[in-house]
Amino acid sequence: MLRARLANAVARCKRGADLTANWIIRKGVPPALAGAAARLYWRSFGADLCPCALDPRRGAALVRALMQPDRALIAIGASGGVLGIAGLRGSRGGFLELSPGACRQVLGPWWGRLALAMANLHRGGETADLVLDGVAVRRGWQRQGIARALADAAGAEALRLGYPGLRAEVAAQNVTALAAWQALGFQPQGRQRLGWVWAAPAWVLRRPALSPAQAPSLVQGPAAPLIRA
Repeated sequence: MLRARLANAVARCKRGADLTANWIIRKGVPPALAGAAARLYWRSFGADLCPCALDPRRGAALVRALMQPDRALIAIGASGGVLGIAGLRGSRGGFLELSPGACRQVLGPWWGRLALAMANLHRGGETADLVLDGVAVRRGWQRQGIARALADAAGAEALRLGYPGLRAEVAAQNVTALAAWQALGFQPQGRQRLGWVWAAPAWVLRRPALSPAQAPSLVQGPAAPLIRA
């Protein structure tokens, strides 16, 4: 017990200045934080994004090359680090948009062509809602309310853009993630085969967009603060 408490105290100290003030949720990924956001996103979803094995450096480079910075929400700590990220997918496209040039630049000519060919085997469900295209929180910062704040900010963004609700997708066998989404107010709508054609079925979850009274105050513009913890 004492050893566990000491380990937790050391971990809190290592976070430094982020513990002394609140984090904020911002719309958009600023250029200075694109690398950190890409690393966090790849670390959480790399296995689902690319069927070929990539080392973390190249995987993060691929995410950075494909990301659309205005289609994401990020949580930023007091020291300026990225603590969480939520991709957004709507009628204009998603957080990651396939680009032949970017694939060839990061993966090389042969793997780039293969990745583009494999993209035809990846499918997403049709929906009128704004989709949470992956929510990731940095290790050591889970259970701090960041995922909920990202989901609430996405709900406010859905309201602002005229979407009726928010949609999320989670692997059917991931019971822990399913429970976490339900704790955020999402309700299962059924199971579908999404992503790669060989992927296992996934739960589709939904919650209505926030009402104007519930929505966090939005400040327009790139990297504008949405929520202060």
